[in-house]
Amino acid sequence: MRRTGFVGDRSGHQVWLVAALLVVVLLLAGCGPRIGTTAPPQAADDALVVDLPMIYIDFDADGQATLGGIPVSELGAALGSDLSSISMEPDTVARLQNANLQHVQLATRPDGVAIFINSAPAPSLVWDEQTLESLVATLNDLGTDLGEAGALLPLVRDFGLNLALRFPAAAGKSEIPVTADSKAVDALATTDLQGIINSAAALNLQLNYAADGSFALEGINPLMAGMIQGPLQQAALKPEQLESVAELGINSVGLKVLQGGILISINGKPLPFLKFANEGELFGLLDLVTAMQGDDGGALAALKGPLQQLLPILTNLGVSLTVNFPG
Repeated sequence: MRRTGFVGDRSGHQVWLVAALLVVVLLLAGCGPRIGTTAPPQAADDALVVDLPMIYIDFDADGQATLGGIPVSELGAALGSDLSSISMEPDTVARLQNANLQHVQLATRPDGVAIFINSAPAPSLVWDEQTLESLVATLNDLGTDLGEAGALLPLVRDFGLNLALRFPAAAGKSEIPVTADSKAVDALATTDLQGIINSAAALNLQLNYAADGSFALEGINPLMAGMIQGPLQQAALKPEQLESVAELGINSVGLKVLQGGILISINGKPLPFLKFANEGELFGLLDLVTAMQGDDGGALAALKGPLQQLLPILTNLGVSLTVNFPG
């Protein structure tokens, strides 16, 4: 494979624009060493390869983002691109401060992205070409507005992007150094994603909905079904909720829980694998999402207790649940 600086060869004007943007960001941003000990990303002869050192994005108390001390609004104007979506609302920053969340690091590789919260490993995403394409398609189907990131997501397997988002520490809180254990990054390449997708769960359940929102649980013996009948009633949906699901084009959602992570499938197509070394990593990520949602995160916070009790059992057993919607 041929390389020119950071960038290998690929035809297509859009690719070169993306590469140029990243190089400009690199030149302007404060940089540090890349995460991980693995070699830079490798790709085929016709693929773009961008391998960048750490790029720092700093947020102030008002949620305004800067790259290398330059406000993203000014950087966006210079590049002719709207980067305002990078900034946050002040109350979001305040919630992160209350949770003492000082920084989040992302390290993308051809096989996935490793995530660190306050320098501690969080669950990573492991992908290949098919699962990443399924993720992009699912986000589009759900109407998710990715902004400028939407153009980069399909190309993320060709990037060695090391990114740190830093937030102001709350008063009285000691600063947490920005570090990362390279083992979490290096483990991306050693995960057998196809083996996980093809593996058989010890317990296979199906939750089948009718048009009126009622459901039937299959794959479990009647005695056990009766024991969980009370909590299961919370799964009942209203017809209008099912209509919303149908409008999104979702016929089924699969959830496979096994040791080392969770695999989600939409309409039978697997998404990237959520990989974690222990349950603590998963709940750390849950705390982050809850903090960012504020009052809207109450439902997630309420789930944490039951999940802490159930997850070790589910992962040790190996459970697959497929939710089928009428259509």
